[in-house]
Amino acid sequence: MWDLQIRMKLVLTEDFLGAFFERKDLSDKKLKEEIEDWLKQETIECNDCGNRKLPYILKIGTEICENCEQKELLELKDDLEKLDYEMDISEIQRIRDFRISNSVITTTEFMEKYAQIIDLDEKELRIQFYEWMNENTTFCDECGIRWINNRFDEEKTKCKNCEIDELRIKNLKKICNNAKVEIMERELLRLISMIYTNGEILDQEFIEVFQKNKNNLEKNLKQILDKFLNQRAGVKDSKSSGNKSDNEESDGSKEILSPNNDDNNENFEEPQKENDEENIINRPDFDSSERF
Repeated sequence: MWDLQIRMKLVLTEDFLGAFFERKDLSDKKLKEEIEDWLKQETIECNDCGNRKLPYILKIGTEICENCEQKELLELKDDLEKLDYEMDISEIQRIRDFRISNSVITTTEFMEKYAQIIDLDEKELRIQFYEWMNENTTFCDECGIRWINNRFDEEKTKCKNCEIDELRIKNLKKICNNAKVEIMERELLRLISMIYTNGEILDQEFIEVFQKNKNNLEKNLKQILDKFLNQRAGVKDSKSSGNKSDNEESDGSKEILSPNNDDNNENFEEPQKENDEENIINRPDFDSSERF
């Protein structure tokens, strides 16, 4: 049964234990099938952490569990403290209950407005929020996030973040195309959204790991990629601490292709890997043709 990877917090609930003991006399195979069916019918996957939760553990009206909600609130609290605003979790939750996005809450413009209307009753506060949001924010057509107006160039509905990502993807795609590596723009966007640098993305083994695991959930994929990078860093550190020959050093981490080799790289802003990383994207044994 344990290959179902059920988290202990779920196992120790009355709901799960009741379902298990009702079926405990079944054969192992049948028990596994029954428990799988129960999980699909009685639990919901949290959109944030990806773990299966009982419905009453999820925040009402969402598919995010209470643990993830609390974590997000604490992160918001930290972000607001960086703006010199100290707020209780309950106060932050009050704002979020008006469906104000995190991207707006964590701005000086919004917090200045909130400080002016904080003592209004809920009905009047809702009206003030609605009017202010209509005048001072814009919905990005690309990422689907509402931002303060200064995050957009004049008369544009694509935020500056998305425009930067678009340019970055264009440069990455050009490098890969020149090296005859097939990787789709949405794959590059996915890697960028997981906060990987250009140097990490332009790495043969990194892309191989990504291609093999890209059908996993976002959280699981990131864990796999981060584990690979951590192992890579550990190997590199251990090699650099010893006396290696030039040939031995060449077996370390390798970058696919340096953006500096591209003719139109003036907007390629990501820092590059160390100079000893070898350009090997054209190796015949490198296969990145697998697609979504």
